[in-house]
Amino acid sequence: MSNILIVDDEIDFLTYLDETLTRMGYEIAGMAITGESAVENARLLRPDLILMDIVMPGEMDGIEATRIIHDEMNIPVIFVTADAEKNFVERAKQVNPAAYLIKPVRENELEIAIELALHNSRAAASLKAPNLKNIYEADSMQDMRLVEKQMQTMIQSEAIRSLSAAIAHQYNNAIMAISGYAQLIDMKYPEHHDLLSYTKAIQQAGKRISSIVSQLSVLTRQEDKSFQPESVCELVQKVLPVIQQTSLPGITWETEFTPSGYLISADSESLQLALYSLLKYLTGTNAGEARTVRVICRDLTLNELSTETPGNIQVGHYAYLKIQDDGFLPRDEALKWTPNSFSIPSFSERNVNLFAAYHIIQNHGGNLTLNWEEGKGTSVQVYFPAAPTPEP
Repeated sequence: MSNILIVDDEIDFLTYLDETLTRMGYEIAGMAITGESAVENARLLRPDLILMDIVMPGEMDGIEATRIIHDEMNIPVIFVTADAEKNFVERAKQVNPAAYLIKPVRENELEIAIELALHNSRAAASLKAPNLKNIYEADSMQDMRLVEKQMQTMIQSEAIRSLSAAIAHQYNNAIMAISGYAQLIDMKYPEHHDLLSYTKAIQQAGKRISSIVSQLSVLTRQEDKSFQPESVCELVQKVLPVIQQTSLPGITWETEFTPSGYLISADSESLQLALYSLLKYLTGTNAGEARTVRVICRDLTLNELSTETPGNIQVGHYAYLKIQDDGFLPRDEALKWTPNSFSIPSFSERNVNLFAAYHIIQNHGGNLTLNWEEGKGTSVQVYFPAAPTPEP
């Protein structure tokens, strides 16, 4: 469902838009009555579309607000205004609005303008967005560097979505606790009117924060993924050449790919990003150091007698991946990455890589462990549960 920010200083018209857009099936991201608040809400809420009046109170009109929004966030804007004078239209043309509608606007005209604006915005975004469709056709080092840059951009986007979800979850837990204790104080000390005024203020502040956090969840929304049967080994073999050709010098690569009979249910593009991120994390430091990176991919069946079963992995069939780097990785860095520490990373590029990989793997039902052993280096092991074999 597309969400729309509506901006107008006429409360009656805001109410009309709220009711009309809701009836059409859109979600109202928020409302604003000045150009300044429109920019502030756009930064916070990141709506899919903005309906913007032009003449409003304050120093910033709707056209100037749109210029800032386009420059910073590239969100499409439809002007809905009573101002049809030529000077307004000429100024509006300079900020490339998605449409310019004159009040009173008919509902069918409004809906058509919204649908076209959303369609054109998605089409433009799909042309600009990096994707993995053709990256393996790169045949020069310059092309490979471009591929690497595209993949890193996609990884950062994935990490931001996961981080937003983690922040929203932690804030919601804190807000619920604060509001709960404030309600307990109300119940226990009903005669203390001064105290109750403070708890009321606390609860109101909690509601405002909760509203902001709910809008933060907009950042976590993702397009529907296409999960299909995939071979982990084949995906690794696609990603590995990009890493090998752009990695730091001094690395000797060893691979062991056993023909895979176990397929997993996966979104190919997301999983390739995760595999790229793991390899990039391990090989992204210590330029010039002589080291060996071993990549092992095979089918694995675990039962109660399996000696290689980690404590948190259930018995069953898995597509198994192990990446072993015998180079130097600081002990403190390796050992801090436990399952409970994958909530909020420190924002170095390497940590973002591992953070994104962990959450993508989790979304595929997989399990990732990172181990460090003195004198042997660092190893990452990933267990993907095999998809059920279709009935003949």
